[in-house]
This record gives sequence, structure tokens and C-alpha cells, in this order.
Amino acid sequence: MASLLRSLAEEIETGKQEVRSTHMKRDFITNRLPPHSQEDLLTPSGRIPALGDTVCLMHKDHMVITVEPSQERTDEASEMVVFVLHSLKNQRENHMMGESGDEEEEEDISRGLQFPLSHLQALLQLQKAEQQLTVDQLQLPTEEEKCSLVLALWSESLLEVL
Repeated sequence: MASLLRSLAEEIETGKQEVRSTHMKRDFITNRLPPHSQEDLLTPSGRIPALGDTVCLMHKDHMVITVEPSQERTDEASEMVVFVLHSLKNQRENHMMGESGDEEEEEDISRGLQFPLSHLQALLQLQKAEQQLTVDQLQLPTEEEKCSLVLALWSESLLEVL
């Protein structure tokens, strides 16, 4: 057993084996975490966020930010992208059930967003903020990117405009 663990550790250190913590986070947040209990909070409410608005992330305990290779199938090398995954739309009927035929139906249910890697700092800034931020304080180069980011988060009920 000890030699098996040593060889596994060696493969991980040399890069022959990859640790799949991101896959585990994705599985936990989309399948294992119980669904959010307040149905009325699952649709965006309030006004659409604008550049001068003060915003804050909601449901931080029900979301995770990961950096993964793009899931788009291309012949080129995989580009790294940022995923914001959440459990707000998990369904109690399917919670931890893992039926094999459910995969086609689940793809219709949005459980997250995909952003370019350049958006990572702004997402972490929102996630770690102890107080509210204005949209124009986000660490993104253009106003359009800032507005696009907050609109996407708001549309998934992950952002509140104050």
C-alpha cells in the first residue's frame, strides 16, 4: 500500500496525474449541495445593474468560482476560462440521485456562467468584498466588460443591486 501511495504521489508531482479538485467542486455544487430553498429568489429582481450602481454578491455559500479548460470542442489547445457555478437551481427530486438518463435534461438547466480568464480578478473582488462595491470599481479594463459581468451575475440571481 505504501509503495502504491508513493508512486501516485510521484506521478502527481511530475505532472503525469492531475488532481481533479475542480471536478469535485463542480460535482458538489451542481449535484451534491441541496437546492436553494427560496424559490422566489431564483429570478432576478430589482433593476438591471448599471455602471454607477452599488452591488454585492448574494448566495456566496451556494456558489463556487473555478478556472478550467474551455468546454468548447475545438482542434486547438484548450483555453482556460472561469466558471461561476451555483446550486440555486438544483432540484430536490434529482439531489444526489445520479440517474444515468438525467444528463440530457440537466443540460437545459443553467447552473452557472462562463467568463474569459480576464474576468477572474473582478469575480474574486466581488466574492471577497466585505462591503458593497460600485460596478465601476471592478477590476476590468472596459465599462462594457464591467456591465456585462454584473448583468450576467444578476440574471442568474447571484447579484443584488443596492
